[in-house]
Amino acid sequence: MKAEQLIHEFQIGEAHDLKTQIAKGQEAEMLATYQLAVLHAAEDVENSLTTLSKQQEQLIALQDGENALKHAQKIALIAYKKGLTVE
Repeated sequence: MKAEQLIHEFQIGEAHDLKTQIAKGQEAEMLATYQLAVLHAAEDVENSLTTLSKQQEQLIALQDGENALKHAQKIALIAYKKGLTVE
């Protein structure tokens, strides 16, 4: 009877150890999933900031072009009113 009790206690201990290992494995998997989600979120933020920066540069270039065209238009209008021609 004592041998059977020892075997039973040993089996319970093994089952408990196995459950603990499974729980630790699940915890590690959840942590890895969370870390991956945070990494992807950081990557999304970085990509968005890069896109924003490029769009701001593009806006400045377009505004500079618009200003140059307005200036050229003013000069052309003045020249037209004075009867000047470009040769």
